[in-house]
Amino acid sequence: MNRASAFGRADGVRTQLFYTSYSLDVHNQPPENLDPDKLLEEGYKRMMPYEWVEGNRMYSSFTHLIGYSSNYYTYMFDKVIALDFFRQFDPADLLDGPTAMRYRQSILEPGGSKPGTQLIEEFLGREQRMDAFAAWVGEEFAGAPAGKESDGVGHSA
Repeated sequence: MNRASAFGRADGVRTQLFYTSYSLDVHNQPPENLDPDKLLEEGYKRMMPYEWVEGNRMYSSFTHLIGYSSNYYTYMFDKVIALDFFRQFDPADLLDGPTAMRYRQSILEPGGSKPGTQLIEEFLGREQRMDAFAAWVGEEFAGAPAGKESDGVGHSA
């Protein structure tokens, strides 16, 4: 079940990266050069493991393609940061203790008065990393002994 769950998370990440890539490709060229069908098929075949279905017009219901533009690309990075932050806390005591106070003082109090990267580094005491995200996707299950369980943020049960 853990491996199936990890597969589902990884497949969801791949799908989001496909959407992100398609959105970037659409917005990264002059409209007169845009062929949304060709772009969709090429991107899908490059990134997705599933069989391409002729006539796929996913973009017609991809509501984030209009209005979000570059903001769409932040979804996965937001998840990376959130998981890296969450890993700093004691799962049994999320709202109390020095980590919660450090979060309040480093992130909430300054708010938008500093660049986001600076806030992240001040809270973490280092640059942001992908470790917690990789663990959440399921990397910790590769070679893990049978029966080892995880809460998905790197803490074994």
